Formats: sequence, structure tokens, C-alpha cells
Amino acid sequence: METTTTEPRLTPMSLYTDRVTMPEIPMSTSGDPELQLNTLSAEFQDYQRVVFMSTAQKEALKRLQDNPPTTVGHLWALYLQAVAALAQANKQNQAVVRGLGRVNYEMNEYADDQDFCDSYEEALRKFNDILAEEGYQFFEFEGRKTTMRLTIQRDRTVRETLDVEIEVPRLTDIDYDYAYDIVCDSSIDEWKTQDDEYDTDNYNVIHEEEV
Repeated sequence: METTTTEPRLTPMSLYTDRVTMPEIPMSTSGDPELQLNTLSAEFQDYQRVVFMSTAQKEALKRLQDNPPTTVGHLWALYLQAVAALAQANKQNQAVVRGLGRVNYEMNEYADDQDFCDSYEEALRKFNDILAEEGYQFFEFEGRKTTMRLTIQRDRTVRETLDVEIEVPRLTDIDYDYAYDIVCDSSIDEWKTQDDEYDTDNYNVIHEEEV
């Protein structure tokens, strides 16, 4: 029985030698290079533009403009290199974030063991400021956590009514003070509750302590 082998299909090199032209990249109103991607391909309707804002982005664009791709094959090679480099950069960045997280945990454990004061958390804030100033936005150091017990107070409004009958001479004013004296001697079970609600917009912390 004869066996057949399938030869791999080779794409003609002529498909990769077609010349390409780099598009013009105008400046945006803010003075940054800006490219409207949907003018290059209908596949980018949802991602209509890319703006080169940072110094690193502008330097990379300048290198590309100084050495633009000349053929389809050259363009594909640059694109695949960029895809591989981006994947590797993402992998390394994730490793850095995980590593910094473990370092952060060990630092907090050591600070607890050595009973460091609050100046430790102040130092972490300075570390975060340094990372932000250098443009690294993927990680922030977190300080130690403590459990706090808070006593919360809220006001409760209860409205009650009590019917009182008193005799008054006709065409004279009602003696409200006399009615008030009567209800002062009443028992609580004589009152009818009309409204019993909590004021949920007025919470106050009246005590806090570390547990």
C-alpha cells in the first residue's frame, strides 16, 4: 500500500515583494502625532485613532519614519516582531507585578514583627509616588491593615397620637396646657403609633477603637 505525503503549501514570494507606502501622520490639536486608523482599514471602525503622546511612543514613531517598511514582507516581519515583543513585555510586566506583590507582603509582615510605627505606611506612599512619577501605573504598595470597631449612631423618629376629651365653654379658646397635663399622666400603651421610621440619611460615628 502506497503512502502519500502532503507537501506544505508555499506562498509565492511575489505576494511579499509588493511595495508599501507609509501613511502621513499629521499632528493633533494638542501637538501630538495622530493617525486615524479607520482611514487605513474598515476593520478599525471601533478603534478610530492612535495618538503618540509619550516620549517613548514618539521616539518609536520617529525610528519607524526614518526606516519605513518597503514591502509587504518587510511590513509583516516588523509586525510579527512587534507582536512577539509585546507578548514578552506583558509577560515580564506581570512577573514584576507578582514579584512586587510578594515583596509588599513580606514587607508588611516584617513591619508587623518589628512593630513599626505609621512612618512605615508614609514610606510606602512615597514609594508609590516614585512609581507614578516614573510612569509605572500597574502596581501600588499597600500598607498593613487593622480591624477597627465603630459605634454608629442614627436618629429614630417615632410619631404617636393620643385622643383626649376635655369640656370647654362654647366660644372660648381651648386650654391646650390642660390637655398637655392630661397626656403627661397617660401610660405608654394608651398611645397609638402613627409613624415609626429611621432617619437613614443621618449616621454619625460616636466612637471608634482598634480591635
